[in-house]
Amino acid sequence: LIVTIFEFQISRPIRISLINILVGCLIVGLSGATKYLSSLLIGYIGLETSDLFCRFFSWFYLMGQASRLSFMTMLAIVVNILVRYGEVAKGRKALVILLVTVAVVWLVVASYSLVPFSSQIIKVDYIEDIMCSPRLQQTLPGYISAAIYFIAFGLLSYILTIAI
Repeated sequence: LIVTIFEFQISRPIRISLINILVGCLIVGLSGATKYLSSLLIGYIGLETSDLFCRFFSWFYLMGQASRLSFMTMLAIVVNILVRYGEVAKGRKALVILLVTVAVVWLVVASYSLVPFSSQIIKVDYIEDIMCSPRLQQTLPGYISAAIYFIAFGLLSYILTIAI
């Protein structure tokens, strides 16, 4: 991540896209590691488990997953634009549009990833009262939420990346 930030040989739009992909990977790694390490601490120290704590890390993890897919699609679009339009796509106006797009993608990803905070969609179970295990509720809102997530951040990202 640090090398990508300070590598000036790579075009700025590509660098911004790569940095956001790496941030998404970092979010997934940190949320997973923190969730498991906290479960170990809860087990050894004997702290109370919390649904909110579990739902927060599920949100963080889901946000990282969705952001990686979204920014991979954005990288494909950026490379296509750079190849197609060359130097015109590297100007100040193009950079502003790219930064606004990055902000909008993060906003959409973060807001849709709030799904774990809904008890109608996600149920939090605990393994031996220590490790939280969120799972999708077997209800219509749960199925609709999963379908929207799959279409918006999985299928649509995949189709756009290949089509471009």
